[in-house]
Amino acid sequence: MTKDEVFKKQAEKALICLNGICEKREHCLRWQLREYVAKNRMTLTCINPRHKDVAKGKCPLYLDDKKIRMAKGMMQFYDEMPRKMEVLIKGQLIAAYGRTIYYEYRNGKRLISPQKQAFIREVCQKCGWMKEPQYDGFVEDYLWG
Repeated sequence: MTKDEVFKKQAEKALICLNGICEKREHCLRWQLREYVAKNRMTLTCINPRHKDVAKGKCPLYLDDKKIRMAKGMMQFYDEMPRKMEVLIKGQLIAAYGRTIYYEYRNGKRLISPQKQAFIREVCQKCGWMKEPQYDGFVEDYLWG
């Protein structure tokens, strides 16, 4: 998908920022999304520009517009692990993320952020697997939250 297509899709469901005086607005994905809201849409959900943190330029909902390296897919994740370790790690990941999200990560339908990769690495290490987790691949993408 092109950048315009991705942004239009995100603008349909994401929280939008309309704070024109924010110092960080030029690099915030939420600010950029305002240009992609459909013109026939009557209402939208936006960040309150009068909230104390937003007004001070410390918006906790700021999304940086830099792309980051995200893992995609875990189909080969357990190939080298002993079966008992695989069962233990898989159980803990499903407990942490839920079955649906876990399988979206596994099947590559949902990207795995660097923070989630660190958590997965930590789970593996706590279960005794000291090697680096093996993902199917990596892509550069925006972290939408």
